[in-house]
Amino acid sequence: MSGLSEFFQARQKQSLLVLMLLLAGIAWVSSRTDPLSPEGQIEKAITEMVEGAEKKSVSPFKEHLSEDIRDDSGRGKKDMLNILRGIYLRHQKIHLQILSLDFAGSTNPHIMNVQLELLMSETNLPTDRGRFSLTFRDENGTWRLTEAVWNDGYGYE
Repeated sequence: MSGLSEFFQARQKQSLLVLMLLLAGIAWVSSRTDPLSPEGQIEKAITEMVEGAEKKSVSPFKEHLSEDIRDDSGRGKKDMLNILRGIYLRHQKIHLQILSLDFAGSTNPHIMNVQLELLMSETNLPTDRGRFSLTFRDENGTWRLTEAVWNDGYGYE
């Protein structure tokens, strides 16, 4: 009987440790970015655009792209939205998964540079990895995407 009670005590300690680690992980993830911080607002905008792309919607892009946006080929907002529509027509399904989102400030407090890495495919299994350099600007309290550079991966030529 003594061996059985020792087993349950050890088991309870293990369960408590696992529970504490799980709670610490949840707390860390939930506190990772303040939703009102520039990083929190930008992360929300990127998440909304990723979800919009999976639903083949240009609405989040209309909302989060600055009127002054330019890509690495000099295309503006209207052209970029048309490119998205073309991508949506060519692909039956779009699956995206954010791998990493790295923020780097600039000397201007109203500018934030972001490195985004995505997994992309037309099926649930990722087939492509894309890296994007994004520049967001604070436009009257709203962070909008002002520049997008496709470093590699899926791009429109």
